[in-house]
Amino acid sequence: MIRTILSVVFILCICSFAKAQDPVFSQFYASPTLLNPAFTGSVGAPRINLQSRFQWPSFDAYKTYAASFDTYFREAKSGLGLYVMSDIQGEGFISTSEIKGMYSYQLNMRNNWSVRFGTEVGFGQKFYDWDKYVFLDQIDPITGSVADQSFSEEQRPESLQANYFDISSGILFASKTVYAGLSLRHMNRGNDGVILLNENRLSNGVPLMVSAQFGTQINFNKGNKRKSDSFISPNVLIVKQGDFGQVNAGAYISSSFVFGGVWYRYSWTNADAAVFMLGVQSGVFKLGYSYDYTVSALQAYSGGGAHEIAVSFRFDQSEYFKNKAKKYNSIDCLQLFR
Repeated sequence: MIRTILSVVFILCICSFAKAQDPVFSQFYASPTLLNPAFTGSVGAPRINLQSRFQWPSFDAYKTYAASFDTYFREAKSGLGLYVMSDIQGEGFISTSEIKGMYSYQLNMRNNWSVRFGTEVGFGQKFYDWDKYVFLDQIDPITGSVADQSFSEEQRPESLQANYFDISSGILFASKTVYAGLSLRHMNRGNDGVILLNENRLSNGVPLMVSAQFGTQINFNKGNKRKSDSFISPNVLIVKQGDFGQVNAGAYISSSFVFGGVWYRYSWTNADAAVFMLGVQSGVFKLGYSYDYTVSALQAYSGGGAHEIAVSFRFDQSEYFKNKAKKYNSIDCLQLFR
């Protein structure tokens, strides 16, 4: 009975408060171009990132998949990239798909400082599966069960799909010891057709997402031809979108073929989760797994926290690109994102 009630509450929350907030990966460093387009080309060579996230799997609450490719052109001091993303909420109640193209330009300054400017343009599509929704007048007030899902006074919208154009931008400063980035996503606030179930059927567009990234890199063992450098990277991620906000603070550590990390996520108004990550890397291949352990009051009902898998192919580690990329990557502390 508790599970049924929680499932109904979850559905009601989607119906009543859906305001199109972007998914944020716990392994944000594994697909940095999804966070800030200024990271495009930051490896100095071609890079492919694949990522999947399953949140509260026993409730089948959120599934997110993303794939990206980016590369760098030294003569033009520019990076180009492309990413696709699919986000499925509540067994398909709301589905979002996006495809974006990214461009960045790098300026090298004195004392090994660099600044990168990034922009992103693309399209998104949001679909609402109306037949899966459960409304208050469909719930038996005594038992809490769905009495008649075929009947509701809520009127079916004329269109359950919205297509929108999207523009984002970002900037990234980096030196050998520190980095700081800022991005603005959905600057044009495209109309995604969000259903609000009140007097105004549509929202004012996708809420502006502001993201700030800060961190440093502490090297403690120089690598060689067989193994990568060893380092620890304390870092902070701050995200604000509409009424939603979160702060991720923790550290990433890499040594030879093994890497890992621990973060604490605070959801603006309450503690949210502790994130634990472990992975392996060899040559161009990199694999990371993370688990979000819920520490809020939802811990008893969250259905298993969140699982996340990230796979990267970093061609800066290949023999063809290695020498050129190594010189390029030695001027900043962005190894966390490579």
